[in-house]
Amino acid sequence: MNRLKTYLYQPLTKVNKWLLFFNVCVSIVTALAMLAPYISAQVWALPAMCNIAFPYLYIANIVFVVLWLLQLQKYSVLSAIVLMIGFSNVRNNVAVNLKHEIAKKQNATYLKIMSYNVKVFDLYNWTKNTQTRVEIINTIVENKADIINLQEFYTSPIAPHNNHDTLMTALGYYANLRITKVVNSDYFGIVTYSKFPIVNTGVIEFEKKANNIAIYTDVVVNNNDTIRIFNCHLQSVHLTKTDFNFLRHLKNGIPDTNYNNNIHSIYGRLALAYRKRILQVEQLTQAIRECTYKVVLTGDCNDVPNSYTYTQLINSGLKDAFIAQGFGFGKTFAAPLLPLRIDYVLHSPTIKCVDFEILSSKASDHYSILTELEF
Repeated sequence: MNRLKTYLYQPLTKVNKWLLFFNVCVSIVTALAMLAPYISAQVWALPAMCNIAFPYLYIANIVFVVLWLLQLQKYSVLSAIVLMIGFSNVRNNVAVNLKHEIAKKQNATYLKIMSYNVKVFDLYNWTKNTQTRVEIINTIVENKADIINLQEFYTSPIAPHNNHDTLMTALGYYANLRITKVVNSDYFGIVTYSKFPIVNTGVIEFEKKANNIAIYTDVVVNNNDTIRIFNCHLQSVHLTKTDFNFLRHLKNGIPDTNYNNNIHSIYGRLALAYRKRILQVEQLTQAIRECTYKVVLTGDCNDVPNSYTYTQLINSGLKDAFIAQGFGFGKTFAAPLLPLRIDYVLHSPTIKCVDFEILSSKASDHYSILTELEF
């Protein structure tokens, strides 16, 4: 009984009062993050903002529980409740699958699929463009995927930037190339390369003036099975160089004299992008639901797990390949601060993921995804 009284009524030191204050703040922000799958950014964008940092917030709550328990303080209950409520969110953020050989079935079909935001083949990095362009193309060609979905694609009829011709020659595949922007002899867009015959293609145009787009490609596998491949690039945030420099300074503990303006700039860009993605994912999920074929969707969704965007895609009847065969946080975007997974391979529930890999090449600001699916 005395121990219970000590646990319940132990007075707080000055340090612990500050600790409790920060604990309450972190718990509130975590609770907001947990609302992100259910509240559209069209209604309220703050939960979506908080959700970006959900993995770190969850870990912070674990730390608070441990600190309070070590001191026999009742305040451990606060973060403990948050951890229990938020555990379902963890499952979409972290995967724990150990690599092992999977025996392949003789009567099954296996497709290796790559998704890669190629950042216009590093076109604007004039000093290293040739080197990184070659590295990106080598990554694409050497992995020999059956289906290759590329976002932020760039090509030109003029060498050495004739990327489409280079890949067509190296791969010998069929192609579904959609151009969204033309500047002189520079062509920008999105493309799907397929080892298998293409029988139909289509496009989901989100906005007439936007570069963000989704295309679909119907491919015939084994002469009789048609699969619809969606390749999407949802609304980008369009952070500026100043924004990225500010985030790097924040990560490295470097003081910034323009802190408030930088925070306001990033918040505004994020909020606008979230709202646009809501409209885009509504169009995309409608197309998925109307499809009568098996579906594979890959691409740069520019949104993290447990976001409203991600949740709508999953609710359209798709499974996340990373959850089935990935490991860790699955970081696909080289952000300065956070382990962001914003590129996905999703598929119909009748399809099984047997292998998932995030390739380590840093030629783009995104890492490429390579997955193998069983049909």
